[in-house]
Amino acid sequence: MFFRRDKPPTLLEGVDQDKDCLPDEPSGAARDILQPMTQVWKPQRNRVLWLMERIALAVETPVNRLVGAQTLNPFYHTGTIAVWLWIIVAVTGLYLTFFMQFGFEATFAAIARIESHPLAHVIRAMHRYASIFALVVSLLHGYRLLFMDRFRGPRWLAWVTGVVMMAVLWVDGVLGYWLIWDERAQLITASFTHWLDALTPWGPGFLGYLLSAERLDRGWIVIGLILLLHILLFVLISAMFWLHIVRLSRPKFLPSRLWVAGVFGLVLILSIAIPVGMLPKADFGALPAPMRIDPFYLFFLPFEVNGAAWWLWAALGALLAVSVALPWLPRRHKGPPPIAIDKDLCTGCTECAMDCPYKAISMVERHDGKPHKYIAIENPAMCVACGVCIGSCDLQAVSLSVLAPQAIPNAARTRLERARRRAPATPVTIVYTCERHALFGADAYLADGVGVAVNGPRTVEVIALPCVATASPNLVSETLELGAADVRVVGCPPDDCSRREGNVWEEGRLSRQRVPRLRRAYANAPITTFWLAPDRFADALKPPPAHVGSGDVPLTLPGRMTPRLTPRNIGVALALVAATFAVLVALSAVPMRTFGVDEARLSVVLPNPATFFGAAPTMPGGVQPNWPTRLSVAVDGAMLLEQPLVPADVYTGKAPAILAEWPLSPGAHRLQVWFDGGEGGTTTWRLVDRTVTLQPREALVLDDYLLQGQNGSR
Repeated sequence: MFFRRDKPPTLLEGVDQDKDCLPDEPSGAARDILQPMTQVWKPQRNRVLWLMERIALAVETPVNRLVGAQTLNPFYHTGTIAVWLWIIVAVTGLYLTFFMQFGFEATFAAIARIESHPLAHVIRAMHRYASIFALVVSLLHGYRLLFMDRFRGPRWLAWVTGVVMMAVLWVDGVLGYWLIWDERAQLITASFTHWLDALTPWGPGFLGYLLSAERLDRGWIVIGLILLLHILLFVLISAMFWLHIVRLSRPKFLPSRLWVAGVFGLVLILSIAIPVGMLPKADFGALPAPMRIDPFYLFFLPFEVNGAAWWLWAALGALLAVSVALPWLPRRHKGPPPIAIDKDLCTGCTECAMDCPYKAISMVERHDGKPHKYIAIENPAMCVACGVCIGSCDLQAVSLSVLAPQAIPNAARTRLERARRRAPATPVTIVYTCERHALFGADAYLADGVGVAVNGPRTVEVIALPCVATASPNLVSETLELGAADVRVVGCPPDDCSRREGNVWEEGRLSRQRVPRLRRAYANAPITTFWLAPDRFADALKPPPAHVGSGDVPLTLPGRMTPRLTPRNIGVALALVAATFAVLVALSAVPMRTFGVDEARLSVVLPNPATFFGAAPTMPGGVQPNWPTRLSVAVDGAMLLEQPLVPADVYTGKAPAILAEWPLSPGAHRLQVWFDGGEGGTTTWRLVDRTVTLQPREALVLDDYLLQGQNGSR
């Protein structure tokens, strides 16, 4: 079924668990590292990324407290919620397409009919609001991946495609607003025209074509092209999403049923309660009135109106370039070591390949004479050094170059011996934790690789690993055999593991739900799991309640990763998301001042100045024709434009296109437009010389069609 959650397999088909998961020879064949050590993994994080995560934790921790169930923290589900929102956008967009008609007038009339339909206007609101939510949630998802340092090495493809998808999603949203052909679309048209005029020679031609299309009722071509591009960009996003997840094992597309139903319901309720409405139709002969805009997609419009758009585009272009280049920018610390597999120890049990989150291990048929079907082959280029594979292999055949599996129990042995020397009669608690916890909550216990904390009647020793899944069940039981009073495994909350699935795999192993399993003899041993936000590490160090460990209550305090949810947990989580969505809806209609009531505008649009001179005469050898050398525009005797022209360029149709505009006050103005030139520079071609009266917010646009109809004198 579409929303079914199948339990992931633990072994490949054809593997005999009893035969292939046991060593060929006694376990002593595994390598041993004898040198003493206190720490096996030193977490490293860029200072800026560390600060970014600090800020995120300051927001996420109160949410966890309010909800009361970390599994319902919406910040942990941003990736899958964004996908679900994008599906809502696609389905509602397909529905709205059936109402579309093509043409400036026809399209605007079709949108008006949608707004008058009791169901269609809700679907239109869902389409817009889901688009806004998808953009914001995707930005949050990217922010989380950034501060977790999940953009380097093999993950560069997911990062780059994610950044590009964000940019394409934004462009696609702008195209959606452009399709409506209202006053917002008019401002988008002006912005795009200015962009074209500044970077290409096509700006005047583009605006001239739109004016001609409006005059000749050919707007269906323009609207059809915008809609086609709108759809093609959605297809491009879908294709890039495949690239985004292609390197992941078991990619998760959708959130849980609760979030699927909850997010859809919230979008529907907000769409019913707050319709999007309509603005007046676009009119090139008038300046748009003050309006409300969506700052998430149309943030550039106020800059465009105020003439500061180029600073904005330059900053955004630089930000996009840096974001795409992030995976290859120099880093202060050396990258993680790649995976290495000892083929002599490997029995082909497939556990490491099934657990690997990034397709860094593949299983191939074995042909070296050993009695096993498969052998594991590593791909260091795909390895992100998560360490999950180390915890998957009871035979210690997998290592991360400098991090061999036997180094971890050796570190535990060293820590235990040191603690006993300092406090011989005090029980010792060994805590295995992940890199994120080591950076935020456990850093005080890891300074300079040494640190003993006395917590009540116990001494606490903390050992950092790349991920808690690096700790195999055998390591946990061996730690108890070495003399630890109890072992605690402290990892990240569900759906918040920086290694994707490490916390889930470790929970399954220690609860005997996934291979390699904790040995049955240790099922009731003092082994505790905690799944906490990185800044709540201290919660895992609290001594157990006094009644625990006596009578019928075992010492083990299993931390449930997926606790039973109550109506309160669900209600608070959905209320927080509803409040956030409501704020985004409120912000999607920010008032924007466009043009004042005491303002008008004059524009001159000439894609080809040679248009006014008809067919070009035959040029005698080397003789310049009687063609202009300058175009001038004056208002009330003040010169606004003096555009030099090369006669030969005008003659060949290569004269530069002209697009210029000027703000004017309403009222009467003497308008003059003329060409100078000819032999001796004495000829004048007057296109306009008359008094025009401009109304407030009137836009007088002079293109070649209007200029030729002004009965100018020569």
